[in-house]
Amino acid sequence: MNEKSFFSKYAGSIFIILGLIFLIIYLLIEEECSPFLNIVKNLTNAVGSILIVGGIFEIAFKNQFIKEVSNNFVKTIFLEQSSLENFKPEELNEMNKSIQKKLLKENKNHYTNKIISMINDSFFEMAKGAHHNKDFNTFFQYYNSILYVNKKEEENDFVNIDYEIKYEILNNSQDKEEVTIEIFSKRFFPLALSTKDTFITQELVSLNIKSDGKGIDYAKDILNSKFKELTLDKDDLDNIRIQEDIKRQIQYSEDNDFKAFKATFKNSLIVEKKIKIRTLYKDIGFSHIFKRPTLNYSIQYHDENVSVETKDYLTLKLFSGLNKKPNDKIHPVLKGKVISLHVSDGLLLPGEGISIVALRDNFMS
Repeated sequence: MNEKSFFSKYAGSIFIILGLIFLIIYLLIEEECSPFLNIVKNLTNAVGSILIVGGIFEIAFKNQFIKEVSNNFVKTIFLEQSSLENFKPEELNEMNKSIQKKLLKENKNHYTNKIISMINDSFFEMAKGAHHNKDFNTFFQYYNSILYVNKKEEENDFVNIDYEIKYEILNNSQDKEEVTIEIFSKRFFPLALSTKDTFITQELVSLNIKSDGKGIDYAKDILNSKFKELTLDKDDLDNIRIQEDIKRQIQYSEDNDFKAFKATFKNSLIVEKKIKIRTLYKDIGFSHIFKRPTLNYSIQYHDENVSVETKDYLTLKLFSGLNKKPNDKIHPVLKGKVISLHVSDGLLLPGEGISIVALRDNFMS
């Protein structure tokens, strides 16, 4: 045992012994003495008393005192916002990791390390608005969509869909954000068409954007054909076989060059748009994948071509790891030819989404 640990262990006893020695010296000095000895007498009395009191405190109350002081100190640091302001971000990160380690009860293995790494490197950065994927630094306050599938025309194999979308994106970062306004992007299966045929599968009907409170109506741009459906695979169009899918997207003409439509905002971006989609009658599936976090989501799908007498004629599935609750409050509602889903104040993560299948009459023929 080294000197330091020895003193720490027996500090209380040493203080009491030294205190008694000083008090004995005090008692040995006579009351009638010279001024110098009188000063020494008083000092030994004071020092002796302090040492004895200190020794008793060291033995009886030190550990409890330190525990209470440290607990109050730590609580003040972590529970009062003003105290945390005194620390650098990297220091707070280290504190956060220490707390995580303690909460895991030191039982860290490869599995828990993966989870903690995902929390700190992805979800925590996403919450701070500092994720390396800029899409994750913004989120949908709400995303509402309505699809109405019109009755199939007798003379052809296609159906027309009216698609309405309204959403608000909030910026969770400190910087201005530029986001792509995806008018609509669809993979169309031209089973009966030549790949070189001009065939419009989607058309923008209306578009209104409000960026940080400033609104723009793009009705004139739509009227002047500023928005046009283009085939993204146009460079390889000759190599695409007839039954392979071709991705088509509505793009915006800027300086005589069509490109993806983008908008910039600091705080809030509200988008309202209506689209007409023309697709094959046999194209019975619809899906939506979230590219940024979403708090409130609503979709209503109405198909005039389904028969309510057919089993599972309309199905909607939410694929989400976090929102499948034991009581399953989040579930689709089917009424006649309409199926809908509402997620209120939840959290749908990027990569999650929904899928809908409509078993239309005679769709296999």
